[in-house]
Amino acid sequence: MTYLISSAVAILLASFFILHTKRKKRLAKELKEKIAVFRTQIKDFFTEYDVLQKQYIPESAENSFVAKWQNLYDEISKYHVPKKHEFAEEIERFKNVYNSLPDYFETANNQFIRRESAKYDSLFSNIDGKSLDEQQRTAVINDEDRILVLAGAGSGKTLTISAKVKYLCEVKNINPKEMLLISFTKKSAEEMTERIQNKLKIP
Repeated sequence: MTYLISSAVAILLASFFILHTKRKKRLAKELKEKIAVFRTQIKDFFTEYDVLQKQYIPESAENSFVAKWQNLYDEISKYHVPKKHEFAEEIERFKNVYNSLPDYFETANNQFIRRESAKYDSLFSNIDGKSLDEQQRTAVINDEDRILVLAGAGSGKTLTISAKVKYLCEVKNINPKEMLLISFTKKSAEEMTERIQNKLKIP
């Protein structure tokens, strides 16, 4: 009787061990296949991310990018990749960058503005004989969908608008016919026309 019970227990343990080993191998194979897919997608993520950083990244583009890669992040988070795994560091880097995208984009935008300001210094230093300060240059280079500039009378708002038009035409190759400038007063409208069309020679 004891022998039969011991044999039954041994068979059960052996079966459990075999099933556990098979399950472990199946999960390892599944993880390997998943990681191969993840690596391709992670590579695409960083390629697109690097391209984005070469220009100003408006909030709409940032939100679109975050939403696009949300599924990949969620999928990767379901799997436990051992720290000793050869691709663990690569996967962890993706997760860290994805979680910190707002900070990365803010840093990238600040660096882009500094680069553009230095690259086109000759343009920004001579807008109708005047040089733009750092805040004005930021307003010109900034490529958000909507920009609000708050400044007092005589602080250079019209100068900044003129510089924005010049920058968009000469650097970004935007057709001036696709731009619309509106003012509350006829006087300031005439001033914009005088400065942009007559002095900067942009029709």
